[in-house]
Amino acid sequence: MVTVAGGMNVTGCVDGIRGWAKAEGMKGYKIGYVLGDNIRDKIPQFLQDGWTFPNFDYDGDFNDVIDKIYNCNVYIGHEGIEGCLQQGADVVITGCAADSTLFFAPLKYEFGWAADDWDNLARGIMAGHFLECGGQGAGVFCLRVSAHAGIMQRLVSSLLRRKQNI
Repeated sequence: MVTVAGGMNVTGCVDGIRGWAKAEGMKGYKIGYVLGDNIRDKIPQFLQDGWTFPNFDYDGDFNDVIDKIYNCNVYIGHEGIEGCLQQGADVVITGCAADSTLFFAPLKYEFGWAADDWDNLARGIMAGHFLECGGQGAGVFCLRVSAHAGIMQRLVSSLLRRKQNI
């Protein structure tokens, strides 16, 4: 399982899962996690490097609000998730991750796609976006969930079958 479940406390989520697994008597359960999405501590260096942080919601100087910033998260890519899977993780917890990575990283890992296998990488990214964001675009709020799941499964299977000959 790969999920954006850590929010602003990835290690707290990992501790919760570890406690649950222990209470259930699970042995050898490997929990992977990806940190690095919160760049709040890097803001002073960014400012020193000349970044201006324009904000359309606030006309004032960024330095006036810097002490009010609790967290500053960026979307991370697939690499950390894929690394956890390569190390045998049963579950991978991330903070803020790009939408497609939750599906793309496992696909890339399972199929062994090379970093320059552009056709399959594109298929994986598209499949990831369809699975993660497709519900909103396909009207999942208006459809039965089971109908949506079937549509998405057929679409993704079709994308992957074209190259993998599954």
